[in-house]
Amino acid sequence: MEVRPQRERRGQGERIGQNANRRPSKPLRRHNLFRHVSSLDRAKNADIEAKFHRLADQWISQTEHMSSIKKACMHTSYQRIIGMGSQVIPYLLQELNQNPNHWFWALNAITEEDPAQSEDSFDGAVSAWLKWGKEKGYL
Repeated sequence: MEVRPQRERRGQGERIGQNANRRPSKPLRRHNLFRHVSSLDRAKNADIEAKFHRLADQWISQTEHMSSIKKACMHTSYQRIIGMGSQVIPYLLQELNQNPNHWFWALNAITEEDPAQSEDSFDGAVSAWLKWGKEKGYL
């Protein structure tokens, strides 16, 4: 059995290849990095909010004439909102607060909770979900 010599490990300061003489670039300062990440988060949230409102507007305009809540909640736009997951909970609750509509199915599907279970009216369900949203920090 042939014993191969181990490769020498290079220290952190040693470089190999074409860029051996180049100085390393300055790392992003911590506060600049967080500012950059924060601006990316804001842009992502703006995209999510715009998509939510686009889908919500489609859902409302295409289902407002339907008499079946179940059929309206199976609409493609409504299902896509559910598919966006927990990131749309604040937007659903804001919409429920400003323009009450049947967002209960979506909220229940996303959160797996039903604070309006004991309510027997639409207004009672709206109030229960808004109270839940405040308690959970969404509103």
